[in-house]
Amino acid sequence: MALNYASLEKVAQRLIRENGKDATLVKSEADSSSGPWDPSSPTETESTIKVVETGYSIVRRAETTVQAGDKIFIVSTSGESPEIQDSIKLGGVSYVCVEVEPVNPGGTTVYFDVLCRA
Repeated sequence: MALNYASLEKVAQRLIRENGKDATLVKSEADSSSGPWDPSSPTETESTIKVVETGYSIVRRAETTVQAGDKIFIVSTSGESPEIQDSIKLGGVSYVCVEVEPVNPGGTTVYFDVLCRA
């Protein structure tokens, strides 16, 4: 019997929507129209995403470079996808994404596990 991972994604989206918080995903993109000899300031695009703030265990801390003050968010796939160096704004604080891990059993991304630093 094959597992339907697309239905798991829908369940994850629903649970994050019901239990999560609205946050703002900020993506920064350089303007390439002026060419490399005339760099301009990057343009930022913002979109609303749903996140669940989680803790981390000593086991995870030992495996990674988690620092005091870091936050780990579960991010829904229903919005824009976070990437390293994007920012997540939550509760008036901006966090930079330093690690983004898509949880994708069977090739279907169910949600994103994102490590952020203030």
